[in-house]
Amino acid sequence: MSEKYDGKCLNSPFRKVIITVTKKGGHAIVEKVRYMISDAAALAGVETHVLRYWEEELDLTIPRNEMGHRYYTRENIQEFQKIKELKEKGYQLKAIRMILHNKNPEDAGVSVPDSAAPGPLPACNREHHHTVVAKPDRQNTDKTDLPVNTLSAEERMAQFRELMSDIVGHAIAQNNEALTLDISKEIRETVLKEMNYLIREQNDMTEERYRQLFKDVKDANMNMIRVWGGGIYEDDAFYQAADENGILVWQDFIFACTTYPSDPAFMKRVEAEAEYNIKRLRNHASLAMWCGNNEIYEGMRYWGWDKKYTDPGIMEGMKQGYDKLFRELLPRKVAELDPDRFYMHGSPYEANWGRPESWKIADSHNWGIWYGQKPFESLDTEIPRFMSEFGFQAFPEMKTIATFASPEDYALESEVMNAHQKATIGNFLIKKTMGLYYKVPEDFDQLVYMGLVLQGVGVRQGLEAHRRNRPYCMGTLYWQLNDSWPVVSWSSIDYYGNWKALHYQAKRAFAPVLVDAVKEGEDLNIYVMSDKLEADKEVTLLLRVMDFNGKVLTKKSIKGEVPANASTLYYKEPYAGITTSPQNTFLLMTLKNKKGEVLSEEIYYFNHAKDQELPKTEIRYKVKPMDGKYEVTLSARQLARDVFIEIPVQGAKFTDNFFDLLPGQTKKVIITSDKLKKNEKVDITIKQLSDTN
Repeated sequence: MSEKYDGKCLNSPFRKVIITVTKKGGHAIVEKVRYMISDAAALAGVETHVLRYWEEELDLTIPRNEMGHRYYTRENIQEFQKIKELKEKGYQLKAIRMILHNKNPEDAGVSVPDSAAPGPLPACNREHHHTVVAKPDRQNTDKTDLPVNTLSAEERMAQFRELMSDIVGHAIAQNNEALTLDISKEIRETVLKEMNYLIREQNDMTEERYRQLFKDVKDANMNMIRVWGGGIYEDDAFYQAADENGILVWQDFIFACTTYPSDPAFMKRVEAEAEYNIKRLRNHASLAMWCGNNEIYEGMRYWGWDKKYTDPGIMEGMKQGYDKLFRELLPRKVAELDPDRFYMHGSPYEANWGRPESWKIADSHNWGIWYGQKPFESLDTEIPRFMSEFGFQAFPEMKTIATFASPEDYALESEVMNAHQKATIGNFLIKKTMGLYYKVPEDFDQLVYMGLVLQGVGVRQGLEAHRRNRPYCMGTLYWQLNDSWPVVSWSSIDYYGNWKALHYQAKRAFAPVLVDAVKEGEDLNIYVMSDKLEADKEVTLLLRVMDFNGKVLTKKSIKGEVPANASTLYYKEPYAGITTSPQNTFLLMTLKNKKGEVLSEEIYYFNHAKDQELPKTEIRYKVKPMDGKYEVTLSARQLARDVFIEIPVQGAKFTDNFFDLLPGQTKKVIITSDKLKKNEKVDITIKQLSDTN
């Protein structure tokens, strides 16, 4: 054949590799046409994870290179196309498997659709290959619409390297003597062209991921994130995105949760690493500070290492090594190379979550509501000067769980769920804490939804407490922002970019102006917090006690002002006299400026949800589909708490979610995604808290 590789498949937009090797005399002896999995999937008209699923379920033989990695031929793609055709005609995988193996499904009692029998499948020379099939993560459902799990740019890069290595090695083995300089040059050019393409693709994907992450941070009214010592030094594009969005970066050096060597060779390597990264990052406006490590100083004092290492010399060596690394070397390098930025030897600086006296000093980590199993109310009184780490876990929503689990795995303590839960008490504690505030559902789907609500409301309580106690407390960072894989975790954004309830609640807690009510002693105290640099001189706080049907029982208005950049106790009254029916009433707080514009509107509930008589109200909604977005308009005659809008599209963005819908209120939510098409129906599910009772 005369085709040459030029980065594109002949008569197709997809990339392939064609290598032609000739003997002396010009006779072609080797031609390889091999497709990457992403392009094979595109040609077959399915997602990459579907190909892997079919390989296992249908016992397909896919060729592999010498390193065990898949590659795909024209025959494989023809076979996939035929399988897809059979699926669309209604054939189940069991029947398709029998057809592939030249068996009649009906002879074995396997039902087939009434449509015409399938035509012959392409021969794939099954007997010519020895293949080890890798099993995907529990993708054991007979569906072709499984969640998308495409190869990353990094995986594509690795796959290409291995593919080219296999092709070149085979060509050399076949015709080592006749491999000409022209062919060698062609191979080199092919490799370089593809490598450059994939590198650009990888960089574009990385930059896009960072851009979206910082948009999510900014949209949630945040102004700082922490790169913690157990992670990585992020790519330059990360800090560029932080600069562009005005987000401060607390930067740990990458040390965490254990002691490190302090011998000369190790210290020399650390110095080189620190110098490289300080020089690389110091010119970014977003870089706020340097921190030596995460929780090592705390670990040496409070984690029982002295009991494990009974030889006094070991612990003394750890302490001396800590001082050499974090109190001498790293601060010296920061002072030398970035002298205008603050350095702190470790986080927390002094504070252990069980020692109140330490909350007065620098930053704190408070894991009382997690490992300490305290109620969320403890966050109202355990106030540090700066909260740099606290949190509570939740499962991601069901569409993310479906990427790593099958329906038979949908149980709190199933093997799969436990494999995606890295906290030893995690699932137990989610359920235990849920029982303090909510009726714990038995259904797994409802339990996941309730857990999302629990995490959001609970962590928000801490965020508001920290903000309310300004200026004593001047900052709060929760653990954690995002996931590195689909998992049960403390994050507010899951692996696929879906906002969990926590991210929406953080957005509310960090609003520029926030009205917040809290029971303190015998009073209900109402605070107004403002991050604005100018005071609102003439404001009105409207207080209405309402029942769940929307009837106003009492109301009052209080005029005043909101100081700039401060937290202010705006109003208080005895708690006992506010309502006689805490089980079915709430307090609606609306703060307006002199123009009548709403600055903040929040709800205070007198009882926990488990003690409320929530109505099972109908949520009515209309959907207006457009390319790239859906406009959803919702209303309800009675109170609907914690309304959750679900669609089966990973990474879709909602202008609001996990919100309370007031009686008679009409609310519009915009859903955006490049996967939303005007003429395609997307299933929308609406949940509310009363559904779980």
